[in-house]
Amino acid sequence: MESSFPAEQLLNNIISQQYIVSDKNKPIDIVVGIPFHRQKESVCSIISGAINGLKKYYSDSNCIIVCVGAYDDEDIIKSIGDKPNDNTAIVSFVMPEELSGKGWQVRAILEIARMYRADVLMFEDDLVRPTQKNTAESHPEWIKMMFEPIR
Repeated sequence: MESSFPAEQLLNNIISQQYIVSDKNKPIDIVVGIPFHRQKESVCSIISGAINGLKKYYSDSNCIIVCVGAYDDEDIIKSIGDKPNDNTAIVSFVMPEELSGKGWQVRAILEIARMYRADVLMFEDDLVRPTQKNTAESHPEWIKMMFEPIR
C-alpha cells in the first residue's frame, strides 16, 4: 500500500498503528465502522448496540468496532474507552486535520477491514437522535439485519 502522495502516506501510518490491535492467532471476521463528528451520545449508543448485537448473533466471530473521529473529537475518544468482551475489541482514534472529512474516516475503516480481510459494516454517527426513545442499544438486531445480506 505504498503511495507517493503525502495524504496517502499519512493515512497508511495511521492505519498501521491501529492494525496491531488483534491477536495474530485470532483473525478478525467482522469490522463495525463508525465515522463520527461531535455525536458523543449517539456514538456511545451505537457502540453499545453493536456490542450487544455482535454478542447475540455473532458470538463465534472475532470482531473489532472501529470508531474514527474528526481531528477535534479527542474528548469523545476518551469517553468511548474500550469495553471489549471475549470476541469484540474497540479501536478509536481521530484523523489528523490534514485528513479531515468523512471520506478519509470511511477510507480508514475500509482499509483496516481490508488489512484484516474482514467483512465490514458501517454506521452513521447520527443513526440515533437524542429525542428518540428507541436507541441502538435496545435494537441489537440491527447488526444482523445489516450484516446478513452481505455475508
